[in-house]
This record gives sequence, C-alpha cells and structure tokens, in this order.
Amino acid sequence: MQSNRTIAHLYLADDGNWIEHSLESHCNDVAGRAFSLVAGCTPALVELAGLWHDLGKYQPNFQRYIRNASGYERENAHVEADHAPPARAPHSTAGAIHASKQFKGHPAGKILAYLIAGHHAGLPDDKRNEQSPRASLEVRLIECIEEYEAAIAHAPRDLIEQQPPSLTDVPCSSAVDYHIWIRLLFSALVDADFLDTEAFMSPGKQQQRAGTDITLTTMNTALDATLSKLSGKSAGVVHDARSAILSQCQIAATWQPGLFSLSAPTGGGKTLSSLSWGLRHAVAYNKRRIIIAIPYTSIIEQTASIYREILGTENVLEHHSNLDPDKNAQNARNRLAAENWDAPVIVTTNVQLFDSLFASRTSSCRKLHNIRNSVIILDEAQQLPGQLLQPITAAIDTLQRHHGVSWLFCTATQPALDQSPNASGKSVFSGLTNIREILTDPDPLTLAQQLERVTIELPDANSPRESAESLAEKLWHEPRALAIVSTRRDAADLFYACRSHPHAIHLSANMCAAHREHTLNEARARLTNTDDPLLIIATNLIEAGVDISLPVVYRALAGLDSIAQAAGRCNREGELDGLGKVVVFNPPKPAPPGMLRHAQQITTDMLPDIGPNPLSPSTLRRYFERLHYRTDTDAHGILKLLTPDSSQLDNIQFRSAAAAFQMIEQSTQPIITPWCQPGTDESPVYGWLAKLRTENAPRWIYRHLQRYTITVPEPLALRMQDEGYVTPESGQWLLNLKYYDPKRGLITPEETLSAENSVL
Repeated sequence: MQSNRTIAHLYLADDGNWIEHSLESHCNDVAGRAFSLVAGCTPALVELAGLWHDLGKYQPNFQRYIRNASGYERENAHVEADHAPPARAPHSTAGAIHASKQFKGHPAGKILAYLIAGHHAGLPDDKRNEQSPRASLEVRLIECIEEYEAAIAHAPRDLIEQQPPSLTDVPCSSAVDYHIWIRLLFSALVDADFLDTEAFMSPGKQQQRAGTDITLTTMNTALDATLSKLSGKSAGVVHDARSAILSQCQIAATWQPGLFSLSAPTGGGKTLSSLSWGLRHAVAYNKRRIIIAIPYTSIIEQTASIYREILGTENVLEHHSNLDPDKNAQNARNRLAAENWDAPVIVTTNVQLFDSLFASRTSSCRKLHNIRNSVIILDEAQQLPGQLLQPITAAIDTLQRHHGVSWLFCTATQPALDQSPNASGKSVFSGLTNIREILTDPDPLTLAQQLERVTIELPDANSPRESAESLAEKLWHEPRALAIVSTRRDAADLFYACRSHPHAIHLSANMCAAHREHTLNEARARLTNTDDPLLIIATNLIEAGVDISLPVVYRALAGLDSIAQAAGRCNREGELDGLGKVVVFNPPKPAPPGMLRHAQQITTDMLPDIGPNPLSPSTLRRYFERLHYRTDTDAHGILKLLTPDSSQLDNIQFRSAAAAFQMIEQSTQPIITPWCQPGTDESPVYGWLAKLRTENAPRWIYRHLQRYTITVPEPLALRMQDEGYVTPESGQWLLNLKYYDPKRGLITPEETLSAENSVL
C-alpha cells in the first residue's frame, strides 16, 4: 500500500499493512490538546505552536526520509531493515523560522520560536555562546533556512497564514516571570505532541493512562478516617501537641490560596498534618493535585508508602531521578504518569521538582503544565541550597501569583525564606512576602516548649577539638547513644575508634540502602528491649526523617538546623521520665569546604550569645538570616540568564541556565554492591544482573538494584575502576565483594576519599 498523503508518522500493523498518521491531523490534534492543557494561560499561543511545530515535515526530504527509514517504499523491506537508515531530515526549526517571519516585531514570534525550535532538542539559548555555539536559536534561524523554504512551499495555505494571538492575558508582572510562563507553554506543547503520537503509535498506552474515579474529596475522607483511628491509640503531651498541629492545619486549609508555613517542632506529626491541610485546601479551592517534595531519596519511599496505604496505590505516584518503577509499588498507569505527573498525589524530591522548573530538556519539562493549579508541600524547606535560593524563591513566587499554586513550607527550623535585611535594614535577599504561619494558637514557640524533650549542651567558641579516640571513650560510658558526624570518613574513623565496643553499629552512605535498612531494624529491635545497650555511629543521613529515638545524642558541631534535626532523634516520643541529652562537640577537623563549613562557622560565631534555648524559633531565624547574608543566593547568575533584554523577550538563555542550575553540584557514579543479607549464602544482585542480560529484562529489576547501590564521587569511581575495585556487569558497575565490609560498607583507598568528597 502506498499513499501520496503527507504523513507525520507511520507503523506496520500486525496484518502487514502500513498505518499512516496524517500530518495535517497531527498538527491540528496537537494544537487542540495543547490548548486544553493550559486553559486560562494564553492557550491561543500554544495552540498556534501546535499547528506549526511540525511544519518542517512538509518538506519533501522529510517525506522521503520517513518512508525510506521505515521501509515503506522499499522492495524486500525485511531484508534491508538491517541496513543503516537514511540520514534524518531535520524538521523542528521550520516552524520557528516561520513564526519569526510571520510575527516579526511581535513578542509572539519569539515565544513561538523558542517553543517550536525546542520541541525535540529542548528549550534553546536565544544567543550564541559557549554553551550553545551552534544550537542557539540565533544560529538555527539562519542555518535552517533551506528546511523552512522547502516546507513552506508544500504546506497548506490555511495552516501557515495565521493572525498573531492576543497577548492581553499574559500571566507575568515582572521580567523574571516570563521564563516560567514560556516553560509551561513548552510543557503543554511537548506533552500534547507526545500524547498525540502515542495515541496513534501505541493506543494501548493511552488506555492505561486513564485515571481512577477516586477524587481528592474521597481521599480526604480516607485520610480523616485514618487520623481518627490514630487519635484513639495515643495519649500524653506529644499526642496533645500533634493534635493541636493537625487541628490548626485543617482550619488553615480554608484560608485563601497563597504561601503558607508549618513551623512544627520535630516530632510534631508534620507528615500527616501537612497532607490533611493539602487535601482540604485542594478540595476547598478546586486544585488539581497534591505534590509533596522531600529533600532526600533516602526517605521518599517511606513517605510514599505511608500515603499509598492511606490513599490507595493507584493514586500516589512516587517519582524521583533514580526511579524505575517496582512491579509491586507501581502499576502501568503510574509508570506512564511519571512522564507528565498526571496523577492526583505525587511524592517527589526537591531535586526533581526544581531541576525540572529550570530544565531545558523535553523529558524534564514535559510535566510542568501539570504543576499549574496545584498544592505543593515542600518538606524540610530549610534544606534548599543557599546558592540557588534566589531563583528558587522567584519561581515559587511566580507560580503562586500567576499560576494558581499554593505552597506549604514544612520545617522544624523555620528557615527565613522571606526578605532578609542586614544590620542597616537593607534587603540582602529578596525572598518571599506574605507567608502565613499556620501555627498561631499555640504558636511555634509554645509548641516547641510543649514538645521540649531534650537539653542541649553546646561547646564554647574556643573549645578544643574532640578526637575520635576521646569521643569514643565518652561514648563507652553511655548505655545507649547516637553519635552523628558530618562525613563518611569521620564516621569510619569514629567507628574504628569504637571497634572494641560490642554493640556499636555504623550507618553512612557507604552502605547501600538495603544494608542501612537492615542495620536500622537491628537497632530498633535492640531498643525494644530496655536492657540492651546500643551505640550508633552515623552521618547526618540519620537526621533525614529516620524514625528512631535514643536517650543521648552526640552531634559534631554543624549548622543549627542540623543540630535541631539531630535533637529530633533524642527522646523523640517523650518516652523518658526526664529530658534526653544532646551534646554538641567540636569535631577533629573542620567541616568540608562549602555550605557545610559555612553553616558550621555561623553556628560557631553565634555561640557566645546564643542564649539559653539554642533551638528556639527566634534563634533559628537569626541563624538563617546570617546564612543568607553570607551566601550569594544566586551564585551562578541564573536569574540574569533567564531575564529577557526587551519587550520582544530577547536573550533568554534557557540551556545555559539549565546547565548552571544544579541542585546536586558534585558528579557522582552509582556502583552496585554485592551486600548479602545475614543468614543467606549469596547477594541477590548477581541474579538480577544476569536477568539484565536478557533482551526482555523486566524494568523492576533496576528498582531492586537501586537498593543495593551506593554513589561515589566521579574521580573516586574512576580510581576504583583503574584499580579493579569494580567490574562492568550488564551495563552497571559491580563492586568486588572483598571491598564491601559487612558492618560499614564500602572499603576504599583512603587517599582518594578526601573529606571534600565524603559528605554523606
């Protein structure tokens, strides 16, 4: 079968016939889908982008390419299928050139050019630079003129002759708002293109995307039932404080949409109280979904599991950068929903959320339009990186003011995300305004006092450094204690100093997640027996939402927020007759250069006048104000790269900004560890890696392997490869078993694991 129709896609059906996707239909359908995805946000503009996005496919070169590449017009296509396909015919710039010419001098021309030129390769830089020497929009509009002329000569007149859309409803009030608006339009175009192509090529996937009939109202009812059951099982001061927090969250859910903070002390039950606020707020104001962003992947599974149990597996999408869906925890719909966040409740990471908001790649941007009109709960908001805080808060503000997003900042340490003045009253950080605190009666200070479960012993500013050996001697005298240090190397040194302690255990990111979980379960089992001694030596990964409680905690001097998190692992449920004890000590070495040392130094500077309650809300606020004052909150110039030069929206450098915006700055390499569960003969990773060699390896294997993975700095990984610590297996790097200690995990050449590269 052959056709003279202009086609966008085609595939060979089971019956041997070629099925064609009309280019005219595809362009019109993408335009319609994109329009519906951003209703209320200049949809006519993205509708026009949909009409013109594949204009380049009208060129004869592309039509020849798609038929020849598929074998559609070849004799003996099954024989030639092994041959190299013909060279691709570029097609994504013709529509961008047409928009620039058709609407010259009108801002719509530049916006459409950004959208259309980027719908495959990602949003481009406008101007040529080192990051985009040839891929910039400026260069492509010149170099791809032949593609445009060939396409325009064959495109239907009614397609190419369009009036410029009205831009009277542009959701921007300042120059920094434009890049978010353009990203949302880009997201709608990309998602519409993917969805329409998928509907033609893989109709089965479209059926799997169908959502459930369960509404946010129904989920809120399910959560209320769970909270009622939990309330009947508890009593005491901690329970009363948690009940007060929950009650105020539910009342505040009716407040007008905007920016909210929940400054609840550690142990205040923020996980469920914030979800209750989010669901009620979404129902009250017709928000479309709840997005919960968490700082670490190490606790995302724990939180998502709690939510799935209450709200239903099919309604909760767990999505972060390392996720490959588990066959049990995720179904086919959720795997597809991860592409565009088309789910009612999403549990993700800060990295996934904010990297996407500043990304240029289509795969990262595709989900962004589904952030509109949503509720976003930002857990542990104090973990946002200071050097990126200005662009992050600017994006938060834009989404709140113009795109219907309500934000809740959850924290036990009250970070100063609002405007910060210096001693002269001049603003040093133009953060957020009009953040409303949910906890008013009792207020955060009163609640902190009610939940006061520990005493804090701080060193003097001139206290001598505590060696690993002297600290180990002190720990020997504590029947049960937790010692937290700032780096993997420090944890290894302290664990070695405590090597003769019969009940010492080690926790750090040198251990894979499965090993850490086993070790934590072992610790919890000992804690259930009141007479069992226990010593835990850990890095600050134990501070990230790990539910464990000891009567004594030693913490290496660090930022006050880290000290507060460490205190949350002491007498957590108020189970002691008296107060728990938190001892802050001056570590053997300064913290590694960067934010850890910066935070440590601020705490050191505050020691002389820190007051009787070092973790009071007012003290923590002073700490964060100093942290911002001494930090360049836009260290990489992100906002400058994303601020247009003129009303024509010139010189927005999307790709350069995406390269500069990195929530995790250090390059790392994942390594599979052959950790073996005690009582078993062999690690399961060998069997899983063998399965990966098969052609149809199930995707859930990657999720299982993730729990046996550690990440190391890239230079160290290269050294380990050179020295035979790791070998390639099924596309992964597998650690030699002799370099994995059953108590403390990875064994690595000490000279390569510097303090700078061993942070958590």
